[in-house]
This record gives sequence, C-alpha cells and structure tokens, in this order.
Amino acid sequence: MVVAHYWVRLFSPLRSSKVWKENTVKRLMILIYAMLLVCGITGTASANSFFLSGVTPAGGWSDVEQSPFGQLCWAAAASNMLAYGGWNGGFSGAGAIFNEFSASWTNVAGNPYYAIEWWLYGTNDKQGTPGWSQLKSTSNPPGDYYPGAVWPYGWSATDVNPSFTSDVVGYITGDVTANRVFTMLLGDPTNGGIHWVTGWGYDGTQSSVSDVYITDSFDNTTKLYDASLTLSGGYYQLSGDPEISGLDLISMGSLGLTPGYVPPNQNPVPEPSTLVLLGIGLACRIGYGWRHGKG
Repeated sequence: MVVAHYWVRLFSPLRSSKVWKENTVKRLMILIYAMLLVCGITGTASANSFFLSGVTPAGGWSDVEQSPFGQLCWAAAASNMLAYGGWNGGFSGAGAIFNEFSASWTNVAGNPYYAIEWWLYGTNDKQGTPGWSQLKSTSNPPGDYYPGAVWPYGWSATDVNPSFTSDVVGYITGDVTANRVFTMLLGDPTNGGIHWVTGWGYDGTQSSVSDVYITDSFDNTTKLYDASLTLSGGYYQLSGDPEISGLDLISMGSLGLTPGYVPPNQNPVPEPSTLVLLGIGLACRIGYGWRHGKG
C-alpha cells in the first residue's frame, strides 16, 4: 500500500545527509497536515466526551426518521431507546420497531414513556384520553413483548418536579454513566412539549455539561448533533439542531439495558488531542535524529 510504503520510508534508519533531512521535514509536514485534516473529518468529540457504551460519533446510535408521520417523534425516540437497550422484541433495529408503532398507533402527540410501557407490557395508560395518541385496535394489539420484565428507567418533568432544571445535569451524567439511553422533550413550559429527541452522550464533567449528543427524528437526515446546552430564562436549551432552536427543555426520560445485554462496540474515533500528540512525538523523534546523527 502507498500509505504503508510512505510510513516505512519516513521511519527508515535515521541518516544524516542534508538531502535526507530536508526530505524528512517535508514528509513530516505532510503527515501532520493530514492528521489535522483527520481531526476535522472524524467528528467533533473532545477529550471530555462521554458516550453510552458502544456509542461513538461514528456509530452505535440510532436515528429513526418519523416522515411521513408528523407527530410520532415520541415513537421514534422510544424506538431508538428500545433498540439500543436490547429490547427489540424480535425485531431488527430501531426502524423495524418504529414501523410497529406507526402501524399500531394514531399519528397524534404522545410520550416515549407510554410507548415503552406498551412495548414491554402491552398497555397504554392514555388510551381513551383526548389529545393523546391511541392504539388503533385494542382487541389484539401487538406489544407486550416483555410482560415479566422489570423496567429500568428514570423519568422527570417540570410539571411534576419543581427542581427539574437544576437536576438536568445530574440526569444526563447519571444516565450516561449507568448506560441508560435518554430522551429529552423540548417545548414551552406553559403550553407543553413540542418535540422529543434522543440523547447518546455529553461533553463536560459530572457536575457541568456543555454539550449533549442527540439524534432528531424530524430533520430527514441520519445525523448525530453536538448540541450546546445553555441556560436561558431559567430553562435549559439546546442549540446546534435547527429543529429545536429556542425551545426549552421541560422533560427527560431514560431506559436501561435488557438484563445481560451488552451493546456492540464501535470502532473508536481518534480524538484530535491524540493525533496532535502523535505529531509532536514524530517531530521529537526526527529532532533527536538530527541532533545525534553522525557526519
């Protein structure tokens, strides 16, 4: 391979000729430039990025698109969560799970909580409640794929938890640490939620989160957003995804793994800091050869 050949030439036994030194500097500069390009291509995760097990900017996450269903973002988020957690119910991936939701529920606003409840136990606590998505048939609906399972989850919202906003950072970091895929509802604290997204990781520390990695079912593209998390008017907002720009975070929920399930590992994305250190190491190696070469 050309790359392998170039690598061998660069690290051939150090020689002291002027021509070799000049050529080596040129090769080193080309290599460092290539590594800088890789930094921009392979993702924006920083050294303080934390993801769910098996998730990287390059893969391990799901992004179901709800089109042509305009109000099933809650079902899309639930599908992403169920697929990651290993609650597949015999279906292959988040897309197949979402197809079951769209075939069984009306295209009306809902909540991933009730979607997951139905998937696991076959019930819908909002059945018959106006304004909520309904099961199209109650005689023999699908769902009920894990009737005896203990549901590992957490759920909170501004309307039931007055300290919700101050607890958001703890929810995010706690969910990722415990490998619970999470969902976030953006909207208006007074008039209610508008859109659910799925969360896969964050930038920051256990006590401070600057960015959240999310997927969005309404953008008609498969993409992991690096969304900045900022306080505005007493509520957190996410910027970086135009579909939820300016909306307040008013509810969160999470789902743990199926007992014994381990998410498939993804190939890790090289961190920019790692590539920079490699470049510095190469420079030091060449410099050492210059200073200690004979002739």
